[in-house]
Amino acid sequence: MAKRSSAPRTRVRPAAKRAVSAGRGGKRKPLRDFGANPDAPYAAVGFRQFNAAMVAAGAIGVSPLEKALARAKAYVAYAQAHPGMYGLMFRTERLDMSRPSLCEAANASFAGLAGTIAATRQEQISDRTLSLEQAADIARAWSLVHGFTTLLLDGRLTDIMERLPKDTSAEALLDAMLKRAIGHAPVT
Repeated sequence: MAKRSSAPRTRVRPAAKRAVSAGRGGKRKPLRDFGANPDAPYAAVGFRQFNAAMVAAGAIGVSPLEKALARAKAYVAYAQAHPGMYGLMFRTERLDMSRPSLCEAANASFAGLAGTIAATRQEQISDRTLSLEQAADIARAWSLVHGFTTLLLDGRLTDIMERLPKDTSAEALLDAMLKRAIGHAPVT
């Protein structure tokens, strides 16, 4: 097991202790004020759980398209099951992406998305550079699924869901959206 450095703590703790003893807030608030981010470790755990859910879902599919659809559904399902964690994971202003554990977990998530797109395109995608078309496909897939997830969690799809045939699930709507986005007619 790698030894963790205590360097950031040695800089933050004395200043935070002075703030607490001066009566300027609770224990967590001063840590934020002095550059520490208590949310980053939780977000890293969330990204690892999120990635594991998508990897497991993608393993079920046979074709690259089935795997991609399964991963997209797992993305939404994770967010629905863990809305607080999901919200934290994508709160960029609250996260220090220079933290190795968080950066590694977030990069693994992006690599999973890029790998899924690579499989559907039947080509390799570099982890350093992207063609415009590769970037467009990655951004389109992420925007579609992340946007849908955000709207769903925020209750902004309620009006649309109420207008659909009875018993139509959010998952069915997502499935139809994804299939239309890739040029396949949705299953009715």
